[in-house]
Amino acid sequence: MYQEQTKTFHCDICKKQIQAYEVCWTKWQFPPKITVPQDMPIKALAYQNAKIICEDCQSKVFVKEYQSL
Repeated sequence: MYQEQTKTFHCDICKKQIQAYEVCWTKWQFPPKITVPQDMPIKALAYQNAKIICEDCQSKVFVKEYQSL
């Protein structure tokens, strides 16, 4: 999630601040076609308030899902 007050991204699960160049997982919408003007990814994530999870939480989620199979 993006916090407007601090202008930083945080993990939706553990609330840890996402640092520059840190590996994280997110889902965001690409432009519909190549000729459409594109936002910079960080701006697009901020505008959409995209869900973001850190790599540690991602690992825990995947492990939990595989154990339930």
